Amino acid sequence: MANTKVQSEQIQDGSITADKIADGAIVATELADNAVTTAKINADAVTGAKIADDAIDSEHYTDGSIDTAHIADSQITVAKMAANSVDSDQYVDGSIDTVHIGDSQVTTAKIANGNISTAKLADNSVTSAKLDTNIDIAGTLDVTGATTLDAGLTVDTTTLVVDASNNRVGIGTATPSQILNVEATSTPVIEISTLDDNNPASASALDLIEKQPTHAADTATFGQTGVYGYRIQLNGSDNSLRIKSGVQTTVNDRITLDRDTGKVGIGTTSPTNTLDLGAATSGRALTFANYTNLFSEYSNASGWLSSNFYGNAGAAGYKTGATGNFGAAGIRVHGTGGGGNSGIIQFFTDTNSNKTAGDAFTPTEKMRLTENSHLGVGGTLASFSTGGYSTHPLYVQTGVSNGTAATDAFVHIGQPVGLSNANTDGYISGISLGYHENNTNYKHTAIGVRAHGDGAARRDMVFLVNSTYESASASLGDSKLTISSGNGVVSGDLNDTSDKGFKKNIKNLGNTLDLVKQLKPRTFTWKGRKAARGDSVGFIAQEVKEVIKDETIVQGSAYEKDGDTGLSINTVGLVSYLTKAIQEQQTIIDDLKARIEALES
Repeated sequence: MANTKVQSEQIQDGSITADKIADGAIVATELADNAVTTAKINADAVTGAKIADDAIDSEHYTDGSIDTAHIADSQITVAKMAANSVDSDQYVDGSIDTVHIGDSQVTTAKIANGNISTAKLADNSVTSAKLDTNIDIAGTLDVTGATTLDAGLTVDTTTLVVDASNNRVGIGTATPSQILNVEATSTPVIEISTLDDNNPASASALDLIEKQPTHAADTATFGQTGVYGYRIQLNGSDNSLRIKSGVQTTVNDRITLDRDTGKVGIGTTSPTNTLDLGAATSGRALTFANYTNLFSEYSNASGWLSSNFYGNAGAAGYKTGATGNFGAAGIRVHGTGGGGNSGIIQFFTDTNSNKTAGDAFTPTEKMRLTENSHLGVGGTLASFSTGGYSTHPLYVQTGVSNGTAATDAFVHIGQPVGLSNANTDGYISGISLGYHENNTNYKHTAIGVRAHGDGAARRDMVFLVNSTYESASASLGDSKLTISSGNGVVSGDLNDTSDKGFKKNIKNLGNTLDLVKQLKPRTFTWKGRKAARGDSVGFIAQEVKEVIKDETIVQGSAYEKDGDTGLSINTVGLVSYLTKAIQEQQTIIDDLKARIEALES
């Protein structure tokens, strides 16, 4: 073919048609390399109308003939492509792969905004088989609608890890050990926020619930039918954190924490103290280790500290301990203005060995401190207010003794066993009865027990009276009377009251000499409980009674076997008889003396 240029104006419009070109007439050998250039094709010369349907197919292109070198930069534009010109019919299955797309060649600049949409993708066209095992996406990926991942998901190594095989999610860890595992090198924070400037009453919340599938709807949540559990919620209206319980549609506030004051309320949403158990007709209670309880009685305005039982409205309570010999004890404090027991403190004990946990019982009051500082001790205090603890500052109920065996018939006041110096000679302990003057000095009378320190465990009873002020209790130097524990001897300055002002019908005693001459002074040895007195000297009461028959000298009842009492002698009164007898003898002596003197003269 001669090297002659064919100009466009030499070819009549529409004269080159498909019929004019024989099939296969245009072959690669007829075209020199680089013969087809953009300069050879007039602008806008190739249009959709110039290309017959199916004119471009894979048979007319050698493998690898379409590459970036043959397409000038920025030449393929949206304007050059007819609407819907790219469809699946034009591509052989598998023809679009990573081999034919250069690295980093598909960029956001090359794809017009909004042009990759669900409308352009056939259903199920994007599958895991079509995606490379590693796809790195820089920037933000927005996914609208439901997305299902068949395997795990990892975001930035440990930022978010979804372990699909174990159904676990990790934040800050690549190996979550729980359904949700959050780890951090600094303080981990999980924030649940409600953005509202109006402080809504029902703000951010976390629900821990259990659904009953046969009763709860799929969308049911806390406070609805078939749902049980708890809600931890920020209450914006009063700045408190609340824990609520939900039994289906019944929701109750259980615990409230006030953000501003730190006060905690259980059973109340408005705590007024560091820990406020609220008010209820059945009272409120705290239990420690299943035995120790703190609880209140709403109706009586009283509080309890108890062990092994808790109360309800009133003194009756319920055992909290195990079965067997588990007793119970409690202290009950009544508030002022709380009725007949206003301002008192009661102490209760009860063995209740036949009670088991949960059994109802009423503890027994054993001690009471009244509002006027009176103390009562005993097992039947409630029946002995008048004449008992309400009358006496100290009222102690005891048992009784038959005199032959030690019982609980005595109130013991003394040192404990093993106390240092308890057996040292001269050491004393006992009861001091007295009063303070000017809030510093003390006058008293005391009854004490004195040790001897001789190893015989002897204890003498001493009566101590001080006439001067002392800052402490009585000393042994104040002793006025001693009763020996060895022989019962009473020693001290003994005086009978004899003031005339206490007496009337005063008369002279008649002659007593003949009576005195009939008295029989004796020596004897004490026996029975008085054997410790040993040998003694004196009179026999019955013998004196035979001589002086009235009741001025011999008094009391006759001795009974195993008894501690018997007839006694008024020794001071007997002295009067002896004195009168001496006076009578002296008169006789004086008379005889006068007669002798007269005879001698």
